Amino acid sequence: MMRDDLDFFARVGDVLRKRQENVESVVSEIIGPKLQKFLLNHWAKEIEGIPVLCRLSRVQLAKTCRKYLKIENLTDDAIEKTKQRLGLKSLRRRSRP
Repeated sequence: MMRDDLDFFARVGDVLRKRQENVESVVSEIIGPKLQKFLLNHWAKEIEGIPVLCRLSRVQLAKTCRKYLKIENLTDDAIEKTKQRLGLKSLRRRSRP
């Protein structure tokens, strides 16, 4: 409420109206859009000191997402699956001759 994030409360209301199978399904409904937005906004451009995400390794990407989204229980697999669903491709590092 302090951040005036009314969309968050609207999403929570939507989640609560749906029948949930388990805690993970509730959490993924709330975290999903936040992670998607973060990945899309920062994938190919450095913004506000957040590195270009497409150049990070899987481990670095997960660490960066957890740090800036402030979601400690965000798993590497959840980030990878979200990245794949969005069709985001990592830049391949060129090997040096």
